[in-house]
Amino acid sequence: MLINKKIIFMYLLFTMPTVTAKEALDIVVGLERPPYIIEENAQGFELELVNAVLNRLDKAANYLFVPFGRSEKMLMNDSIDGMTTTNAYMISNKEQLTNPYVIYQNVAISLSENNLSIEQIQDLGNYSIATFEEAHKVLGEEFTQAIERSPMYTQVVDRLSQLELLFRNRVDVIVMDINIFNYFYAINKTHFNEQAFEVHDIFPKMHYQMAFKDLKLVSDFNHAYQEFIQSTEFSKLQSKYKMLLAEIPEQNAP
Repeated sequence: MLINKKIIFMYLLFTMPTVTAKEALDIVVGLERPPYIIEENAQGFELELVNAVLNRLDKAANYLFVPFGRSEKMLMNDSIDGMTTTNAYMISNKEQLTNPYVIYQNVAISLSENNLSIEQIQDLGNYSIATFEEAHKVLGEEFTQAIERSPMYTQVVDRLSQLELLFRNRVDVIVMDINIFNYFYAINKTHFNEQAFEVHDIFPKMHYQMAFKDLKLVSDFNHAYQEFIQSTEFSKLQSKYKMLLAEIPEQNAP
């Protein structure tokens, strides 16, 4: 007996499991800063962490890479759902902030040959400084006072350019995350003639948060993050980016 192919097709169509597409969220991200954020294929420790957490909520991120100084204003745009790497210094509505999910460790770095005396943040005021964008907003009042006394202060979008300024003796000190510095120095040390440098650990660790317009998503993200950091998937992500701080930010009650 011949079976109608159209009947078979209709049967399969209605009996196959339904595949639901993940909800896409438009999320603002600062420009590339490996090993945390790598624009190509949305890689890097931080983006892969956020992807994994959102995946647990059946959501996916559509990342929009913009200069750090513009990201806060973009959150006001109706089409934007959230942003990464932010905190209470940058977001006025605290209810939009998740618990901390990633730690950055900023340090001051100088050339060994210059033998600079930098034991506390206020000592930076004696030297010319190059920092990342919006550093004055996140490094605290003591840092703000120091840069006001500095003979020259500049903010640089490109992290590699910060290293260029230091190793070409254009500035006395650069301030940046130690893992970002290590990443760029490792692949450019021959270019910089492997000059010796000093790391001045004078800043507290920076705990960064996600911001979402949907307040329910804030709570959902917190819960999913707690589950993720207890998984083997998180351990593998830490191992993949072993230059990163392995420390997990302390979590507030959801």
